[in-house]
Amino acid sequence: MNKTFKTVVVFSLITVFLGFFLQWLIEEVLHQPAFRFYSFLPVLFYFSGLGLIFGLRKYAAVSSSKQVNFFLLLKFLKMLVWGMMALIYVIIIKIPIKPFVITFAIYYLLLLIFETFAFYNAEKHHVHK
Repeated sequence: MNKTFKTVVVFSLITVFLGFFLQWLIEEVLHQPAFRFYSFLPVLFYFSGLGLIFGLRKYAAVSSSKQVNFFLLLKFLKMLVWGMMALIYVIIIKIPIKPFVITFAIYYLLLLIFETFAFYNAEKHHVHK
């Protein structure tokens, strides 16, 4: 099986599990209903990760410096998109702050960990070639 395919499958399973787990956490542990448009966070998380996976694979074959530039561009875009997303949720949709901040922080940190791990694996793969 292709390494990229394995990564996408594992990432998809993690995203689905995390989506259901965080919804359970909000509803059962924090005793609050899941906020409106909750399902948009896992979807955004998923597409951010897919963009990273396929982008790093594409630029790994070209050069290491282009891969680093792409990774930094994705980091900046991620901060911009996720920041705007947080503002939209808090200001426009007016959802409860506590469950949103906890959920948002967990998604953001896990995406950061995943990005670092994916970049490390792509660099390791590039060095082996």
